[in-house]
Parts: sequence; C-alpha cells; structure tokens
Amino acid sequence: MRVWTEEQRQKQREAIRKWAPWRRSTGPRTAQGKRTSSMNALKHGMRSRPWRNLRHALYTQRLYVNWVQRNLDFIKKARRSELRAHKINKMKSRANELYANASLYGDRSASRARFYDRSPPFPSIKEGYKE
Repeated sequence: MRVWTEEQRQKQREAIRKWAPWRRSTGPRTAQGKRTSSMNALKHGMRSRPWRNLRHALYTQRLYVNWVQRNLDFIKKARRSELRAHKINKMKSRANELYANASLYGDRSASRARFYDRSPPFPSIKEGYKE
C-alpha cells in the first residue's frame, strides 16, 4: 500500500479540485439512456418476487410429487405381496386337490403333498389372517 506524504496529499487535492470530475458526471440525459442505466444494478433478476414465487411453487410441487411417489411405492409393494400370497394360496389349494384325488386312488406319491395340508394359508391384505 502506498504511503502518501503530506505534500503529495495536498498536491493531489488541488489536482482533483482543478479537474472537478463531479461536474461532468451528470448521468444519462435521454430517456433511452435513463432506461438503460436503470438496469445497471440488475444482474440476472433471479431474486425478484416473481422468480421467488416460481421457485417456491416448484419446491412445493417437488415435495408433493415425492410424497405421491412414496405412497405409490407402498401401494405397489402391498399389491405385489397380495398377489404373491394369492398365487401361493392357489398353488396350495391345487396341491391339496391333487393330494385328495391321488389318495382316493391309492397313489403312494401323494404323500409328498401332505406338507400343504399342515401349512396355514398366507393372509391377504384385504382379508387379514385366517386359520
């Protein structure tokens, strides 16, 4: 940083008073110049009220979409689980039918299906657990 002596400061003061730059800086004089200079401080406009309102609305929408997505994922998982349980119960009932029909005719391989008689059916989401 430059260190000014008292003489240098006095000389600089006199030079600036002689130039009088404040007399020439009057700003824009025409309407177009005034319109242009009024935009000097504006860099991008992203902090103006309409932009803030838009950003807030988009943020709120994103929160809602995420909420809907989470709920849809839960519903899809529940539906898949229900369909899987229905499919397993259907397979069990078919195996029990085969076992019943095979035992009527004395088929010895039907003993493999006895597991399905002992296992409880899977609960459905709508119905709850039945024994």
